[in-house]
Amino acid sequence: MGIIVVSVIINMIHQEEEHLRQLLEKLDQHNRHYIYHDEFPSDTSDADAVIESTMVNIQKANDMMIALATGNPATEWNGLVNTNRASNKVNMAGNLEKVQDQLRSVKLMYEQHTWITDGLQELTEITHRYQDLPGLGQALARRIVSHVGATQGCFFTVTDESKDEYLKLVSCYPDDQKRLISKVVMKGEGLAGQCWSEGEPLLLTQVPEDYVHVSTGHVAPKYIFITPIKIQGKTYGVLELALLENLNDTQLEFINKACERIAASMAAIKALERTQGLLHESKLQADRMKKEVILLERDLTLERKRSQELEELIFRAEERIKGMESIYKRFNLN
Repeated sequence: MGIIVVSVIINMIHQEEEHLRQLLEKLDQHNRHYIYHDEFPSDTSDADAVIESTMVNIQKANDMMIALATGNPATEWNGLVNTNRASNKVNMAGNLEKVQDQLRSVKLMYEQHTWITDGLQELTEITHRYQDLPGLGQALARRIVSHVGATQGCFFTVTDESKDEYLKLVSCYPDDQKRLISKVVMKGEGLAGQCWSEGEPLLLTQVPEDYVHVSTGHVAPKYIFITPIKIQGKTYGVLELALLENLNDTQLEFINKACERIAASMAAIKALERTQGLLHESKLQADRMKKEVILLERDLTLERKRSQELEELIFRAEERIKGMESIYKRFNLN
């Protein structure tokens, strides 16, 4: 009986051990399948190690979810690398990394949108502050150069003071470079004239050695970006930027939207200048007409005076004639 009892007890112990081993294996499998698949196999015979590994992964998942929920997408899952990323593609670690990537993408898009919006808002304030092209161009060149990280910016406007249109340099930042740049550019002449003629942006990746250097440190630019300032197909000017690094998509989007707003502002300024010119011309014409009226009134007054004097002379002459006729009659009667 004792042997039988001992055998039964030993068998039960073995069954419990087997059951425990199966539970540990299942726990480890679930840990790897649902939470995190470590590239190193676990020792399922060590219950403490399996449980500890599972608890550590649960804690990692909890910490990462808290970090993501509080807007910190920079938190990484410690141990998740390229060698085991495929094994963790569909478990909690992989899905949390996907959420992390999505949050990073959303945060980046928000930052880019905010950067563009803030820059455009500053440009809008500048366009409201200036009503003359030189002042507007200088302020805009300074702001755009600073916002996109350029080293130099030139602002040209299309001028039609004569029969032939041409580009006129109205501002340059830094200011001391303006004296080194041609102030008048005909259509098709140079980079700015070519951009104006084609109506499309130009990117120069091989900058000539004689290109104007910025005064600070005399750093030669590596890229030249020229874009028309236009709206609804009409070009009002050209913006030229010298850069040490090429523009990214966000910077290009900002410049495109900025040029549209600047073009609208330039169109308004030119319309205002034309209106003011017409008003000035109307005032000059009114002044001329007023002077002519005054002269005519003066001439009429002189004419009236002369007419009155002439009438008086005629009257006196008639009186003298009458007197002479009276004397003549008296002589004849005698």
